[in-house]
Amino acid sequence: MPRIAPSTYSPSPSSKRAYQVECEEPPSNPFYHIKFQKALSGAMPCISNLNRVLSSTTLHQKAGSTVHSLQQQAVNLGHQELPSSRIVGMIGDSAVGKSSLINSLLDKPNLAKSSGNGTACTCTVTEYVYHDSDNFTIRVQYFDRDELEYQLKDLVSAYRNIKEPHDTMEPGQQNKPDLQENKEALVHKANLARQTFEAIFTRHLKEDPEALSREEFNVTVEKMMLWVRELLPESEDEESFAALQECADRLVILTSGTGDSFSSSQSGMRWPLIKSMKVYLRAVILSKGLILADVPGLRDSNPVRARITEQYIRQCDQIFAVLPIQRAADDKSLDNIFKLAQDANLCKVDIVCTKSEDVNTANAASEWAEHKGEIEALQIEMDNIRDNINEIAEALAEEEDLGFGTENLKRNGRYQKLLYEHRKLEKDRQCKEHELPHRLIQIRNTSVTAKLHHKYKDLEAAKRPKIFCVSHILYTDNRTGTSAVHLAAIRISGIPDLRRHCIGIIAESHYRISKQLIDHELPAFLGSVELWVNSGGGNATSEQRRIREILPKIDGYLLQVRNQLTFEDEEMLIHAMLRVLLEKFKETIEDRMISSATKWSEYAEKASKLWHEWNAATYSAFCRHKGDHSTQAVGYRNWNDEAIACLKKDLNSAWEAFVGILKGKLKELTDDIKRLFDRMHTLAMPQQQNGKSLVLSHTSAIRGLRNTLIHRRDIALVGMGESQECFWSGMATLKVNTLGSLQTAFVGECMKKTYNEANSEHGPGCTKRKRALITGRFGSEALFLDMRKACKVHFARLAEELQVDMCNVLRAQISLIERDLYTLRESLAELNRDRDPGFRERVKRAMVDTEEKVAEAQKLVREAEEEMDVRVP
Repeated sequence: MPRIAPSTYSPSPSSKRAYQVECEEPPSNPFYHIKFQKALSGAMPCISNLNRVLSSTTLHQKAGSTVHSLQQQAVNLGHQELPSSRIVGMIGDSAVGKSSLINSLLDKPNLAKSSGNGTACTCTVTEYVYHDSDNFTIRVQYFDRDELEYQLKDLVSAYRNIKEPHDTMEPGQQNKPDLQENKEALVHKANLARQTFEAIFTRHLKEDPEALSREEFNVTVEKMMLWVRELLPESEDEESFAALQECADRLVILTSGTGDSFSSSQSGMRWPLIKSMKVYLRAVILSKGLILADVPGLRDSNPVRARITEQYIRQCDQIFAVLPIQRAADDKSLDNIFKLAQDANLCKVDIVCTKSEDVNTANAASEWAEHKGEIEALQIEMDNIRDNINEIAEALAEEEDLGFGTENLKRNGRYQKLLYEHRKLEKDRQCKEHELPHRLIQIRNTSVTAKLHHKYKDLEAAKRPKIFCVSHILYTDNRTGTSAVHLAAIRISGIPDLRRHCIGIIAESHYRISKQLIDHELPAFLGSVELWVNSGGGNATSEQRRIREILPKIDGYLLQVRNQLTFEDEEMLIHAMLRVLLEKFKETIEDRMISSATKWSEYAEKASKLWHEWNAATYSAFCRHKGDHSTQAVGYRNWNDEAIACLKKDLNSAWEAFVGILKGKLKELTDDIKRLFDRMHTLAMPQQQNGKSLVLSHTSAIRGLRNTLIHRRDIALVGMGESQECFWSGMATLKVNTLGSLQTAFVGECMKKTYNEANSEHGPGCTKRKRALITGRFGSEALFLDMRKACKVHFARLAEELQVDMCNVLRAQISLIERDLYTLRESLAELNRDRDPGFRERVKRAMVDTEEKVAEAQKLVREAEEEMDVRVP
């Protein structure tokens, strides 16, 4: 059953308890409203009670019986879990405070540690996932063979590239800044390659120091692959730890290259072979289904890791760009993240500014001139308190110097009054000495937030970032304190607000699922129970006649629907929709891509020849970065984007038209499904001879069936809506993959092999060969043929998944309707032969009790929505 969330907020330290994360204020969402939680806590136990009543006889053990079906439905509703996870990715460069931020959000000090040395290749995606245990578990996923071979080739190439002679510069193409930049990049990457090899193959390189450069390129790579095979486990590694520190120490070894992560006989480090890690732990922020991910920055020189990072970011539900507050307004990494967000059409990127506690109180008045009066007043107040403390301390010393003993001082009224004043002033000082830095933190937070809001004011309203300014130091240093000063510092740290926001990311889906449960799923189930209860009335000759009248009509109609769901009728409903979607794709997108391939390849070839004018160093630098790079000589350029500019222009309008067609077709399908259920609802109403509908009694089984059909319709429509939401999300990704220039888009994937081949070229004449490879591929119709094939396969998969999902939604509701009809048929066969009237009466009482609780729950849900001004669709 859905977990009931805490709905009270009681952070007061009146009992001198340390700060409790569990008592933080919940997100501003109806799911956490006290009335919504009361609705859940009132309705769900009744389902468990009804399940117990249905299980109180042996009838529920008879497979295929109505009681068995009802009992299973009760079990499923009682065990229903809130929805799947939401991934929140924290992305940022080395030493920005990302690990400390994650520790604070998890409320696990020192779990994630960072060397802060910026060493590339040590970074991997690390997910923090909830499990209901006090232990800590680390699960490691390694690169597969192909990924490792690709990395080793890139690293061997980088290592040897610095040692081998390079292409000579053509006359007039020398550019000193780019030459120096290229040389530094080559040296840096060669050093990283050497460090990586020494980390993995420690023993082998000690035995044979020349193994990296002595043999031919492919032979060296093959030898390394054999060494890797000796090191890697056969499956994912999983280790558990009882203590946080043990887990933290192991994470350091696995991710930072510190220590020996393999057995002593293997003697090597594991981090270059790790693709991703999951850390399972118990933490409040994770307990509702959130996954917190530590994502490497976008500047990794390892192409495989850079691609993995890009791909992972694209699948995150929320991205936080993490950077120090001191450089937040003009940080280049922030621009890179928002550029990726724009290119990948990411829904939401917010900003976390770390290290907010780092303020300068000495020069505060001059630095924040607009707050000068307020700051000086705080400083004067603090100075006055210190002066008063010093004066009283001197007076106390004078009294003590008079030679009175301890007992006399206790009876000395003046001394005791001075002592009281001194203690009071000391408490005031302790409070006031934090007031100025805390106020400065607030002032700068407000200033930085305003600057960032201004910077991104031109974005769509939904994509404008929220800004969070946080301090893990303030949070950690005051976490175990119990005074008002400690609580104030925790609040100023910004960590509780950010944690609340993160939990709120998944709250909306919890709200939707729980509301669906209370509004439709429980009433539909109770309708089925009521149908069974009322069908055993024992004296219903007219009701029996009406049931016999409607059953053949609904049965015949359901048979038609079943045929449509099992594809026996290819012209009907969902199967026809799949065919229509594929036809529209061919007409609107695929045929356009076929007819335009020559035009696009000619355009791409011309664009790529413009880059031939660049000097060898610049051209090589762009090859190493897969065409997406910036140098002093040419600035920022993106080869993929420039090469497919014509494709993007031609397909953009076609794509919008295609989306419009699909939306129209899916709306038609949704309307058809609604009419299908409405038709069943109409067929379930017996008619009088004059053609008028009968007025059914409250206990009529037919009345119960009609009410249940309405709920089944609504559940089916919501389910189909969710299936279509997934489809549209996939379509947004498909558009980015087709029209975008990312490394993980179709053009990036189709160019990957060519870039790798170009980067493998060394020695005299290598620049000419690189140009031939790059231009040859961009100028080939085969590139656009490959992109078309990828687009077609991707869309076909999306359309098929949509079909399967919608069919499953309908089948589930149709099956339950058929079960209700079976209940009616049972009532015809067993009328006046109820073997256990006492059991039926117990079920009825439990049903009535549950109906009352569900009605009350629905009332509470409406009130919660009204109080939070939620627009109900």
